[in-house]
Amino acid sequence: MNTLYIELIDAKNLFLIASNHLPVDELHNTSQFIIDNILQTVHKPERSVRLAKQDQGYKNHYLSDEMLAGKKELYDFTPESIYRAMTIFDRLQNKSDIQTLKTECYCLLAECHMSLALHGKSELELAAQKALELLDYVSDITTVDGKILAIMGLITGLSGQAKVSHILFEQAKIHSTDIASLYYYRALVHFHNEKIEEARICIDKSLQLEPRRRKAVVIKECVDMYVPNPLKNNIKLYYKETESESHRVIIDNILKLKQLTRICMR
Repeated sequence: MNTLYIELIDAKNLFLIASNHLPVDELHNTSQFIIDNILQTVHKPERSVRLAKQDQGYKNHYLSDEMLAGKKELYDFTPESIYRAMTIFDRLQNKSDIQTLKTECYCLLAECHMSLALHGKSELELAAQKALELLDYVSDITTVDGKILAIMGLITGLSGQAKVSHILFEQAKIHSTDIASLYYYRALVHFHNEKIEEARICIDKSLQLEPRRRKAVVIKECVDMYVPNPLKNNIKLYYKETESESHRVIIDNILKLKQLTRICMR
């Protein structure tokens, strides 16, 4: 899918306000994307770096590099890299006085907890609780934005609240500037709900936008292991055997979470 990559930059302070990939058939939304983000910046001036001092500019550049390093660790999607990402995000939110950066750190920390649960390093129920606690803190001090809505859509979706999750994702689509992550979260929820074709479509769209995110590659490989059941019994789908221990763990934990939510909803 061909896309136009857009970056909206505060030219005076050299600060990235927002970025997005727009499909070619949605180029008419370019102006609205720019207007919406300019209005958010006007009403929430903390979105831009306003201090003119060079040392402050250097600090913000350093914090931005740290954020990128943390995201890279999260995207590598191994238990070890996720733990390293959590250390970076936790340190970063303590250093920064930029509210939007702190909000993003809390959202990414919430994703880290859910990712560790998928790897079997944390109980799924406990991970969801910790993630929601982080988001509760953020929502108390800032206006809800696309990042918060998207990660809440993931948590509620993996908790069996499909309708709530769908509403949150639809709202996140309006406000989010990271569409690749939004598709990734939706793929996980569809996978959890055994909607394999929908999961495959979403994870493919995520990879089209950001092909180097290993976490999406891993989930795509897990989704692709599911095939129609030739026995035509009560099990519509089953997954092929794999030599990858990490893939088996992720699939088993998604299935375990599905069973847990079924029990809780009885």
